[in-house]
Amino acid sequence: MPLSEARRTFRLDRVAEIRLLDEPAAPPELELRDLSENLVQPSADDPEVVVEVGPGGRWVAEYYPHDRADELPDGGLRITLRTPDPASLRRLALRLGSDGRIVAPAELADSARTAAAAALAAYENE
Repeated sequence: MPLSEARRTFRLDRVAEIRLLDEPAAPPELELRDLSENLVQPSADDPEVVVEVGPGGRWVAEYYPHDRADELPDGGLRITLRTPDPASLRRLALRLGSDGRIVAPAELADSARTAAAAALAAYENE
């Protein structure tokens, strides 16, 4: 089946509009599958990480399982989560840019700052 005809999965809360068309549809046979297969399933034994995000980073609380998300005065969130691989959150911090930062643990926050500085230096050297 061509990629453009492949079955897709969408979050219903992200769908902006649904319209019924006059054209008949012949969708492929429904195949049940476990959507949790590749999701991170944090446990209580995993290290705790605290991330602060600005208003543009609030989506993090929607996509990452977390223990708590506290409102910040600027409209952002302070998110506490557990992860089996805290270093993977360094990539999240780089993706967020000025819209987020790792607060704790301090070693992870420092490594995220170092990675961000290295990335900026790479752009400056081009």
